[in-house]
Amino acid sequence: MVDSSFTQVNRRLEEERRAKFCGTASISISSLKPTLRATNRVRPPVPEPLKRLYREEHGCRKEDNRHHAKATISQHDFEAALLNAGISASRLQGDALPYPALELPPGVQLECLQGSDRIMAADEVFDDTNKHWIVDLYLDDLSDDLKTLFVEEYEYQMEPDDGEFYCKIRGYQGHHGDENPFFERMWLGRLSALSKNRRDLLDQLFRHKKYSDAFDALLAVPALFCGFRLTVVHQVISMRCEEVWSDICGGDYKTMRLIDRPTIERLQGTAPGAFSTDHDELLGDLRSGRILGNFSEQQRNELWIRICNASNQRLIPSLFTFFEDRKFLSTAADCMRRLTGVGSKVTIPRRLGEMFQDTNQRTDQCIVQVSQTAYVSVPGDAATRFDLGCRQLWLTAFREFRELPADVKKKDILAKARRKADEITLFEFASLADRLGFESDELSNIMRSSPYFEVAKRLLLSARKPGQYRYPNFEKCIQQVTDIFATAKPVSAPEMPHSSEMNERHLELPIRCGIPRDNDHNRDQTKLFLPSILLEYEIGQTRVTSFFIRRSVYLSYFGLPLSLADFVIDQQPTHHFDLGVDGANPADRTGLGSEAHTNTAAQPGEQPKLDQLKELSQLEQAKLDHLRQLVQEQQDRLNQLTKSVDNTTNESDFGQNQFQHSSGMEIVPTNTMNGTREASLVGDFEGPSSEENNPRPAKRHQRVTRFDFDRVQ
Repeated sequence: MVDSSFTQVNRRLEEERRAKFCGTASISISSLKPTLRATNRVRPPVPEPLKRLYREEHGCRKEDNRHHAKATISQHDFEAALLNAGISASRLQGDALPYPALELPPGVQLECLQGSDRIMAADEVFDDTNKHWIVDLYLDDLSDDLKTLFVEEYEYQMEPDDGEFYCKIRGYQGHHGDENPFFERMWLGRLSALSKNRRDLLDQLFRHKKYSDAFDALLAVPALFCGFRLTVVHQVISMRCEEVWSDICGGDYKTMRLIDRPTIERLQGTAPGAFSTDHDELLGDLRSGRILGNFSEQQRNELWIRICNASNQRLIPSLFTFFEDRKFLSTAADCMRRLTGVGSKVTIPRRLGEMFQDTNQRTDQCIVQVSQTAYVSVPGDAATRFDLGCRQLWLTAFREFRELPADVKKKDILAKARRKADEITLFEFASLADRLGFESDELSNIMRSSPYFEVAKRLLLSARKPGQYRYPNFEKCIQQVTDIFATAKPVSAPEMPHSSEMNERHLELPIRCGIPRDNDHNRDQTKLFLPSILLEYEIGQTRVTSFFIRRSVYLSYFGLPLSLADFVIDQQPTHHFDLGVDGANPADRTGLGSEAHTNTAAQPGEQPKLDQLKELSQLEQAKLDHLRQLVQEQQDRLNQLTKSVDNTTNESDFGQNQFQHSSGMEIVPTNTMNGTREASLVGDFEGPSSEENNPRPAKRHQRVTRFDFDRVQ
């Protein structure tokens, strides 16, 4: 039935084409005008490549029938032109060279349905005063279908991009356009001829209604599809960048349809509302008409105000920036898959929902990490804890994507250097997830053994090659190195070295989308925490910063938390912790819940109590340091006694164990690098079980963050 209908329509159009054909003539370029741009056109004529071609060829081969223009003419004007030229209509249909010249009546211009870009390019390149073009003439009472066929038939000579294919096919399927099965089949056939793979990918996209609906929403601004890529669409999610452009256009459908590709390409990835350099450069483009060229001066000024308002906290998005940023998000997703243990066929949000057990959490408080070793508490329920927990894990992936690359899955790969995942970073990542209330076998496996032992072992073996050197007591040397690791103290956020954004002005401009440069990422790592991300950006700076770009990517994909009403971000951390071996101790977290894990949004009257607690904490820390010193002295004496024993390793370990058991206490360094707990006298004390303090929450309603990270690969 479909094939029969297609054939019938095609025959009808061919019969009409022959009936309305008037002939071919040479017509002055000044008497020709390009066809009015249809509202659903996504590619306006771009004459620059043709201009270069004509300059190279020193001509334009206008007699070649493939280069003919097609234009419509009224019966009256056609007869007047024939009379003025003194030729018959049959002479025009003879197709003999040279083509006869027709002079149109004064003020008459013919609308070109094909070839207007070639004519415009020739008009700019050549200086002849009497420039002509070869035109196939048709009567102007053509049906809409035949006019459309002429326009889109010519576009086939210029290979359409993926965005144009999508817009045309969906438009002819009735999405933001008039349904037309004939032209739908034509464009599907064209796509199949160009690439079977791209045709199959389009079918995959249409089968996933959630994704096709998301991209269909973008059809309101067809120029956005200049960056659309079918080859990766099966791996992506909707960024809903049409919301920004809808705000820019004031929600007016006609205005959105008039946004052209040069405007999208110039505005994407900029922030004129936040940075003066972007503002001044784009304002010059606006006044010259290089952007928003389809609007009047008054309309451009109104749109400019909205553009600045839409870009004072984030970059202006487009599908191009979306697909580029997907490269960065893919690396972050690799980190999340290492943490959650899921493959590409399982969604990360779904797995995080399964892992979140809300264990060892206060029922009315949420943990928010403010630096690598410090956190604060904010009010919130289980749903808020899950939302903030997922956000903080993704931000950790933003920070550590270089340290946790994806595993190589192919077997027969080239022998080239590849970076391995950093086990300490992975361990700290898992410890953070555990602190935020997530549980799984994967997390338990990661945290089961200390990575610092392996790091110390590699350090010793790399310093002295095993074939050339031998340590007298290798296990003891490893323990000594890990003890040195344990002496490291957390650095408070103000002490962390970082480059100011003022100094950033003298550096190379940051990449506005995609994977950032190493130097930019190194500088931004200390800022990629939730409070800094949610802090309103100070506008009026000179040029865009790399942190603004990272922040913009985060906000574009994840949006804002469920509620910011109680989110206090200008507060001091209540507790410093090391996301090392002890990051997963429920007993420690339970203790923190009653003392250090205190909401910092306290009233002024509570400050003396907080100061007193701080002093007590410092005193306890001093006692711990003194106790460690005594233990170290005893251990040194023990080591001296064991030097005379042949089997030093066994006796040393035995002596150390006997000392610890006989003293009735467990010794733990400050940062617990060797896997023991930090406590002065643990004894037999154990806090209430997590099940008693925090019963497993009731089944939660499905929480929808801004986007599902379903298939970011």
